[in-house]
Amino acid sequence: MNGWREVIVVLNELARSMGQPDFYPFSLAKPAVAKLQFVQIVVSDAREALRLRDSEAAEVARTRPH
Repeated sequence: MNGWREVIVVLNELARSMGQPDFYPFSLAKPAVAKLQFVQIVVSDAREALRLRDSEAAEVARTRPH
């Protein structure tokens, strides 16, 4: 979110310098940002758990006698 915010500030300043309206005229409220960060953490944790599960399953399959 911080990276996005920095990009938007620069784009808005650029647009204003050319007499144009803001590129992105919205501001996200702190609770909305907190919810988005929570969702990002949940999704990242789930993705990592799936990777770990898949790598453990692959290891078991490799070590299992045929």
